[in-house]
Amino acid sequence: MTNKNSIFKLVMALAAACILIPVILMAVCAFTSRWQWPDLLGESFSLRGFEEVFINNVQSFRILISSVFISMAAALFATIIGYMSAQAFSMYDFPLKKWLHFGSMLPIIIPSSVFAMGIHVYFIKWGINDSITGILIGHVLYCLPYTVNILGDSREALGNKYEQQAMMLGCNSFMAFFHITLPLMIPSVISAFSMAYIISFSQYFITMLLGGGVVKTYAVFVFPLISAGDRTIAGAYTLVFLLSSLLIFILFEGVIKFIVKKIVSAET
Repeated sequence: MTNKNSIFKLVMALAAACILIPVILMAVCAFTSRWQWPDLLGESFSLRGFEEVFINNVQSFRILISSVFISMAAALFATIIGYMSAQAFSMYDFPLKKWLHFGSMLPIIIPSSVFAMGIHVYFIKWGINDSITGILIGHVLYCLPYTVNILGDSREALGNKYEQQAMMLGCNSFMAFFHITLPLMIPSVISAFSMAYIISFSQYFITMLLGGGVVKTYAVFVFPLISAGDRTIAGAYTLVFLLSSLLIFILFEGVIKFIVKKIVSAET
């Protein structure tokens, strides 16, 4: 048992290092003017990257705000649709169930370039190409496999015995969901929303193709700047990307827990 715990701690430490070390290096790059090989640290402290983000390029902040709202909407729709799909796949039997479940995974099985070009043809026919509506639908479709899987596993593990007991005691299905199922599903809902949000917020190719360069998100705006090779600018924009995503996760988790707390307190 001790050896297993030691191995587990070692694996977790390595995983944390793989995540944190690149972030730390990017943060160092964001606050240094130059950092060349073989110097251990940057040559001098600099705020040039953040001046570029918040002062010289005001457009980036506006694009950041619009991208946050687009990604939040995409994550919200993907989570709601993902929960309803997970409910159907976990709790009911119907014709072609396995094929439909497999079909929900196609956006991540098919290469993103093929997937984006395929739906782009239909968006042109429907007149929603180069629009926020088209980008939102594309992001939701691409996020659905993740939300369906995350929520499906939790919904299947939870089952429907608690809802049935609540309805036997006089609750209707609506009350049973909000008072029983939703509070128990909160960790999975937060995980599904967070995954969908980060996928939508960081999506470049699908956004570029469906938006046609007319609708810009933060990923589309930042990618050419990062590709330019200026580590200071790239580090600053990357930190803004990470911090904005972290802030959204904290706010969403707080709002969901507050709503559930109100529902439970109202019941008691």
